[in-house]
Amino acid sequence: MGVASLAISAAPVRAFQTTVDFSSATQVSNQTSRTFNGGFGVLATFSNARARLTNATKTIDNNGSGICIAKSSIVNAGTCGRSTLLPGVNGILSQGNIDLNFNQRLFLQGFRVGQNSMNQITVTSQISNQGALIFKLNGTQFATFDYDSIPVAGGTLYKFPGSVYYKPGDTVTIENTGFSVQNRSFYLKSMDVEFTPAPLPVLATATAFGWSRRLRSRVRKAAAAAQV
Repeated sequence: MGVASLAISAAPVRAFQTTVDFSSATQVSNQTSRTFNGGFGVLATFSNARARLTNATKTIDNNGSGICIAKSSIVNAGTCGRSTLLPGVNGILSQGNIDLNFNQRLFLQGFRVGQNSMNQITVTSQISNQGALIFKLNGTQFATFDYDSIPVAGGTLYKFPGSVYYKPGDTVTIENTGFSVQNRSFYLKSMDVEFTPAPLPVLATATAFGWSRRLRSRVRKAAAAAQV
């Protein structure tokens, strides 16, 4: 039993870092959901985009800067937050919330920004809550970032306050609290996560007992040779 335990503990499960990239060389718009691939089989799916000022369902849009997370505007010909009620023409495009789901157990560590023009809003009389990006897990807030504290673009990792544990079935909701008549948007380029592969206890145990059996056999043979 001691030998088997030693064999199992000799191969601890490792944690891996991976970045899920949300950018796309080709602009993709007017989708109800979109899935992105990360390393080690990690998948991230955006869905359920919602507007601040209308009941119309918003769609998923992304480009080389990443995926559109927030938009503050009344009418604009852009694609961020397009109304599915008017998929081919302009509509009220103010996107407020969007949901994010993963397919693995992991820890959310932080995000990187592709483009941010929300920090350029100057009409303060038309901004609610002074414009912030809020992250929630199953409805409970775990991080908030003022748009002014995030540069226009760059590879900086904006870390969450502590690693946030996520399991399949949970939902991360990203909320946009800012609103203005100006055409401003925020693109999320990627998210960093820590992924720990599930252990394989059956395989590990079988390997351990096999190793233990071979060791006992060698011990018996050595003992028999010593008695000759």
